[in-house]
Amino acid sequence: MRIFLCSVTLALILAGCGKTPDVVVISRVMQKEANVSAAIPGEFGGTAPSMGELYWVEGKVKNTGTEEVTKVSVTFRCTDGNNKRLFVAEVDRIPAGGTVAFRTDKFPSPLQMSILEGEPEIKIGER
Repeated sequence: MRIFLCSVTLALILAGCGKTPDVVVISRVMQKEANVSAAIPGEFGGTAPSMGELYWVEGKVKNTGTEEVTKVSVTFRCTDGNNKRLFVAEVDRIPAGGTVAFRTDKFPSPLQMSILEGEPEIKIGER
């Protein structure tokens, strides 16, 4: 009898673990702007533009499931040709069937950044 109860309990636990909401990234684009916050003081009192630009990823995620999803983290792998960098966007709540916009933090780089091929990593319920 104990073996039966243990096996039923384990089956219920495993059935609950396999159920994950379906969150997909439906659009993503690398954005950039001039890095004016790091302007270099000029020789004659003015400022010269900095060498780099600020880069970030923005786009939209969609919840294709039937339940609301909270605490979603989306990680993009990006490169500037020499180095790899992770850009992470966090979304607090995505309603069932809903679409939500996201934006990662900005990162300065003197070289052109781009998103690497492949799907982004999506974590639900973790931060």
